[in-house]
Amino acid sequence: MNDIVLGAGLGTAEVDASPMALYNALKYNYPDLTETTLLIDIGAKTCNLIYLEGNRMFTRSVAVGGASISTAIAKEYGVSFSEAESQKCSNGMVALNTVHTSQLDEPTAALATVIRNALGKLPAEIARTTNYFRSQHGGKAPKQVLLAGGGANLPHVAEFFHEKLRLPVEFFNPLKMVSVGKDIDIDQVSTQAHVLGELVGLALREVGKAPLEIDLVPDVVSRERDIERRKPFLLAAAVILLVGLGAWAWTNTSDNNDAAVKVQVLEADIDGLDKFHGPLQKLAKKEAGLNRRSNQLIDAQQARVLWVDIIDDLGLHFVNDNVWLFDFDPVVGNDINAQSIVTSDFHNSSGDKSGMAPIKISMPTKPGRPKRGRPAPAPTKVMINAIRVQGYWRKGSDGHESVYKLLERLRQGSEFFNVPANEKAVVTLPDQIEEDNFASPFVLILPLKNPIPAPIK
Repeated sequence: MNDIVLGAGLGTAEVDASPMALYNALKYNYPDLTETTLLIDIGAKTCNLIYLEGNRMFTRSVAVGGASISTAIAKEYGVSFSEAESQKCSNGMVALNTVHTSQLDEPTAALATVIRNALGKLPAEIARTTNYFRSQHGGKAPKQVLLAGGGANLPHVAEFFHEKLRLPVEFFNPLKMVSVGKDIDIDQVSTQAHVLGELVGLALREVGKAPLEIDLVPDVVSRERDIERRKPFLLAAAVILLVGLGAWAWTNTSDNNDAAVKVQVLEADIDGLDKFHGPLQKLAKKEAGLNRRSNQLIDAQQARVLWVDIIDDLGLHFVNDNVWLFDFDPVVGNDINAQSIVTSDFHNSSGDKSGMAPIKISMPTKPGRPKRGRPAPAPTKVMINAIRVQGYWRKGSDGHESVYKLLERLRQGSEFFNVPANEKAVVTLPDQIEEDNFASPFVLILPLKNPIPAPIK
């Protein structure tokens, strides 16, 4: 439809629903209506029923119109629809009663009777709609009826509705409060005023005097409206953008010139400082060497007291004197197969013999022959990651549970030990003391939170 309008050299301004446009025209031209009014708009295919009660409006469409009358004529006389339409417009009228039809010639009376029968459904639909309006929407029954639309051109249609509805009926005049131009034939307009309701209602929207507005324009028209509405803002934004770009370009050029001057000054300063580069590099290398040496001394000093701190931490977590230790053995590994770094006969070794035990470490190897010229991988550094302790527990209130309590206290608050679950930490822990013995031995593996490098043999 919009393409047809554009093809005619026009543009789509407003699109409205027929009942809404008729309501606007009725409300504008009949401002003094105090009683409920029914506007019957008889169109080509449907009949719009519009109820007006104060500022309230109720509408319903009924499938009875001019086309249904023409169809009834075509069916009755066995003619085409176009011929039936022509007969309706040229000779058609609504039969009122037998007195009325008796005054007509037989063909005209028969045609009027067919038209009356075709319209007979409409009063029943009006009664149903009125009952619905009253019961469901709290409305009142109409006190007067206004006729509009092309179907109201049939002679005696007003008398027909007056007879069926028992209400005063008159033709709708949408030009009642509208001035007509001087070049318009007033007599012709007055006879066809009842078919101009939609045009007047749509025109009222254009001048802003329509009480009800529903916008039904196609999406393409809506987008064109938005573009037109935004044009001033877009133009203003474009001007602001151009001004901003000009200001940015001018500022950027000025900043570039300033930056070039600063670069020249900095280059001159760099040339003056280049003579200090060599001596500063030598001092940096010397500083790095001193840092390495100082770190070695710091590590040595910390290593002197580290084992004392570990033993002290272990002693602080004893529950009671029912448990004591007799062996403290740093090991590589944290399970039953952990390797001790101290030989078993360390206490019997002489001063010229090392007490360090050899540690077996599996080196990862890659398949294939090593490439020539590639240096051998650095030896793996041996790390002490657990302490294997041996001790005794004696009879007391807790018995062997004192060992589990020691493990729990270490697990909760030790600074150095990361004690696992009991089944992993305990190597051996009998729950009974053998007969004639004062105490029972136990062995624990206590993993360290931070592994310690083993001394080099």
